[in-house]
Amino acid sequence: MIPGRSATTVPLPQPIATGQSYDIEISVAGGTIETRIDGQLVDTTTGLAAGSGKVGFRQSNGDGERATVAAVSVTAPDGTVLLADDFTNGLDKWDSPGAVITGTNLTTTSCGGQPTDVLPIKTNAGTIYLYQSDVWMDAKANEALAKHYWQPLRFDDAGVILPIECGNSYQVTIPTGRPAILPPPPAISTGHAGYRTHWDVSGSLARAQTFTIPKSGKLTGVRFTSFQSGHPNAPVTLELKRVHNGAIGATVQSVEIPANQVSWAARWVGLRLDRPLPVQPGDQFALTVSTKSATGAYGIAYTDADPYGGGQAMISHDAGATWQVESNRSLHLEAEVTP
Repeated sequence: MIPGRSATTVPLPQPIATGQSYDIEISVAGGTIETRIDGQLVDTTTGLAAGSGKVGFRQSNGDGERATVAAVSVTAPDGTVLLADDFTNGLDKWDSPGAVITGTNLTTTSCGGQPTDVLPIKTNAGTIYLYQSDVWMDAKANEALAKHYWQPLRFDDAGVILPIECGNSYQVTIPTGRPAILPPPPAISTGHAGYRTHWDVSGSLARAQTFTIPKSGKLTGVRFTSFQSGHPNAPVTLELKRVHNGAIGATVQSVEIPANQVSWAARWVGLRLDRPLPVQPGDQFALTVSTKSATGAYGIAYTDADPYGGGQAMISHDAGATWQVESNRSLHLEAEVTP
């Protein structure tokens, strides 16, 4: 372990076999550390700026790391043996626990994640401090999908932080400043509450959300929340289609968005019509999402909590040839209708 650096994992030229003995050699020369297994170089680390170091063993914390060490020796460049131990006299010289720390745990669970930071926010009632926990989804490779838990910290009269409760919701005072100038709401929205992410749009699996025009005007564009996962090797295709009697019909316009233009985190991807399309109240359309990618997938944001009343989520398992309704579900979508 190098102070100030995270642990480094390197691939080995051959697997380590359980029950087999190996000679591990770590040599330090100037700013370079070399690691060898049975004489074969497996890693070189450079840029070391420490003048001294220690020899020790790391205790496993339930991560499955196990090793039996038969003997240890530390040798200077001139051959002088600085340390040699075959453990026949026990581990007394190695057992040096740190100072005992007493106190109160603020949280033993970090509210389902790992503690990340504390954000101070100035408000009309003074400064509040929001504790953040990074809820990494089962150590998945796409960290952009990690969720975040926020909770205002509480303090006692002496200013000591009180234990974190990990509640479901909290009231937070509005920050100071001038009211924001918000953009006008979209003409069509499936809402924003209760959404979660999922990724399965790949190959023959496609998804769609239908919607209803609420007013006369011109339909100018539709946007849909998506992201990529697992390195798709083809663009994601958005198609605006007409809907007749609940059935998805002819294509109005489509767009292909390359994978390198789709975020790893859930964000809007959009289809802007080349020519605004005149529409009337009650007209129905669908935005379909598909890809020819054979690897990875594109994602959706969906909710089953408060479905949009003007349309429904649909799924296809044959690249859009047929569609099935997903009852009581909405995909995250907005559309613009101008006068």
